[in-house]
Amino acid sequence: MRRERELDADLARQKLEVQSLNGKAVEYTALEREATSNREVLDRLLQRSRETALTRELQTSSIRIVDWAEPPTSPILPRVERNLLIALFGSGGFALALIFVLEAFNTRLRSPEDVRQFLRIPVVGAVPRVKPLKGRASLLLGNAVPGQFAEMLQAVRTNLVLAPELGTGRTLLVTSSEPSEGKTTSAANIAVSLARLSQRVLLIDADLRKPRLHEVFGEDQQPGLADVLAGKTSSRDFRKTKVSGLWLMPAGSVFSNPADLLGSNRFAKLIEQLRSHFDWIVLDSSPVLAVADPCVIARVASGVLLVVDSGRTPREVATAAVERLEAVRAPLLGAMLNRVAVDRRSESYFPYYNASYKAHYPQHEDSFSPPELPPAPAKQ
Repeated sequence: MRRERELDADLARQKLEVQSLNGKAVEYTALEREATSNREVLDRLLQRSRETALTRELQTSSIRIVDWAEPPTSPILPRVERNLLIALFGSGGFALALIFVLEAFNTRLRSPEDVRQFLRIPVVGAVPRVKPLKGRASLLLGNAVPGQFAEMLQAVRTNLVLAPELGTGRTLLVTSSEPSEGKTTSAANIAVSLARLSQRVLLIDADLRKPRLHEVFGEDQQPGLADVLAGKTSSRDFRKTKVSGLWLMPAGSVFSNPADLLGSNRFAKLIEQLRSHFDWIVLDSSPVLAVADPCVIARVASGVLLVVDSGRTPREVATAAVERLEAVRAPLLGAMLNRVAVDRRSESYFPYYNASYKAHYPQHEDSFSPPELPPAPAKQ
């Protein structure tokens, strides 16, 4: 039994040694694998070293690597910042040069300063550019026109009423340099505005070439001024309009010699006779440069108002019209700028206008009918 126990103890020791040897065998295997791997790496390094030494001995060029290439942080092309700066300053310079060139070659009258500088006449007032309402043929006071238009037209009326030349006689001739500058509409609105001051106003269509005042007020063209001057009708052949205090004498029949009719003594006597019945007489005539009619009519007028289409009438054209009127010694009151752009800053030709002024104007100008005027007393 003792021998058996000794053998069991030896067996247990042998088992422990076997287990210890197994662990050492595993560790040995790992070390051996690592040694094999290191030996292979060493062999490759030695081979690479020999190849490098051989390459160095065979290299005959003096090129050497100074610095290793690195990836750029930003693209070389396109250079956005440089291109933007070039575009900004280049376009700005081109725009300025273009503006100076356009201004140098632009000979149109656009502002009151242009009128005073080139025409050397005062500016009676300015009327803004307004589109007529749908369904209405003309832009006439009382037809719900914008309040801004009515207010600026009243400023023109105030300057006319206070003009010393119109203190006596009060016969106003409205004309323009060229056609389509708005003289007929301006004359009609001035007459309506004067009538609102409880004044007796007679509007005469002295444009016997292309009359339009009868269309503005919805009246017949005949009979009218030409018929009166030709002796076909009486001098009182004028009709009352829908505007209180305003009478209209249309152009009348078409004659082949309008300048002769307007230049006759009968026309001067007619105006003198009508002055005794009306406080104001407003005459609409043909353009100055088109025919000689305005120069003939100017001899019976107390003042002449030249309508200038802002941004459209060339300086030389308006200057020629002023020179023609001054040649016949017409009482030139000044110019009225028509269709002035005041809303858009880029096109504004009226530097004194401020957008905040709209708060002082009504949205639309309503019709106004003052009470009927008493009959005018007969003058001795």
